[in-house]
Amino acid sequence: MTAAEKWLKFAEDDLRSAEVLLQEDIFNMVCFHCQQAVEST
Repeated sequence: MTAAEKWLKFAEDDLRSAEVLLQEDIFNMVCFHCQQAVEST
């Protein structure tokens, strides 16, 4: 796995986390994980 692929995997994981947290109405952490995903790409 290349370094770029690793960073994209991190971004995908952050987006997935945000989706789960959104279902639980934990909005501050949704924002955090969305921001992290953007920084990873």
